[in-house]
Amino acid sequence: MKLVKYFLQKRAVTILLLVLVLAGGLFSYFKMGKLEDAPFTIKQALVLTSYPGASPAEVQSQVTDILEEAIQSLGELYYLKTENRAGLSKITVYVKKEIRAEEMQQLWDKLRRKVNDVQDKLPAGAGTSIVNDDFGDVLGVFYGLTGDGHTYRELEDQAKFIKNELLKVKDVAKIEIYGVQTPTIDVLISPSVMAQSGVTTAD
Repeated sequence: MKLVKYFLQKRAVTILLLVLVLAGGLFSYFKMGKLEDAPFTIKQALVLTSYPGASPAEVQSQVTDILEEAIQSLGELYYLKTENRAGLSKITVYVKKEIRAEEMQQLWDKLRRKVNDVQDKLPAGAGTSIVNDDFGDVLGVFYGLTGDGHTYRELEDQAKFIKNELLKVKDVAKIEIYGVQTPTIDVLISPSVMAQSGVTTAD
């Protein structure tokens, strides 16, 4: 009570102390290190698998279910969220909250191994599954590119063009292209023509 009485009687001292406290607070605030978009650990990953020409039901039964079963054996798994679109399987993997930040990379490596172990069980037309754990950016948006009557190579070229244009936009830091098809060359051999030319498959 004596301290309260003292400050009530010494108004000048009280005001001076308040000014010093406010000034110290403002100084600390402006000197404090801060980021507009501070980095933080997001404990989820995305498993994307393209399956061109497949319906959502085919994507689920032939791709998503196989991957889901493999991922569910992950001991650190919290839960899964799956989405099956025409030609695309999307699995969001959420891990337990108690997993420490420094353990996340090792965990994602384990997830990749489990996904890779079942790639040979996926249908021949499916692309290689991609595990994306880079969610450090504050905002991410997925866009799908389709084009009836265009080849996959033409769509890929257009996707790269769009990527380059979007990277010119202010505050756009990174763009990834998913679902790119691996080119193959099919050689069709006519047995009769080979026989006439005296050429064998061993040649």
